[in-house]
Amino acid sequence: MTFEQALPLILKSEGGYVNRADDRGGETNYGITISTARRYGYNGSMKSIPMSEVARIYRKLWDAWKIDTYPAWLRYPMFDMTVNHGGGNAIGILATAVGLPFSQKWTDEIDRRLLNLTADRLYDARVAFYKAIVKNDPSQQGNLKGWMNRAKEVADNVLGFLKENPGLAIIPVVVIGLAIFFLIKDD
Repeated sequence: MTFEQALPLILKSEGGYVNRADDRGGETNYGITISTARRYGYNGSMKSIPMSEVARIYRKLWDAWKIDTYPAWLRYPMFDMTVNHGGGNAIGILATAVGLPFSQKWTDEIDRRLLNLTADRLYDARVAFYKAIVKNDPSQQGNLKGWMNRAKEVADNVLGFLKENPGLAIIPVVVIGLAIFFLIKDD
């Protein structure tokens, strides 16, 4: 998946302007927090951030975390996790999905194990990450349902992408694992 294909999916998940007291990100629009906007050079109103600025900032995040270097099916979920959790946490979730301890640092062992990664294991690792957030900070319980919906939506979009691009499913187990996952996974 390309940046141009992933961006509309991210924007759909992120929605528009919010500034809730219980949201640790603070003032946010299209998923871009005010601190991220400032770090990437946007100093205007978050309520009226132009879509061209949103796309520019997201492109910088995509490039900074080298999303293009992942297998095509993994680019969108890694980008979504980078937007939602930060790049280091996205790598940590990926590490746990391939059976390694959580670490925000990319390792050669992650590279070696990446070929055996299935989307259902990535989904499970992400759900575990969300649940750990709530366990460590019960004030975040109100966000859990939305987070779970987001994780499932990303997994559904990955399945759709693989069905539309069967040549990208180098390992048949990835597609089979996804199909089985969605038939038996109910939560």
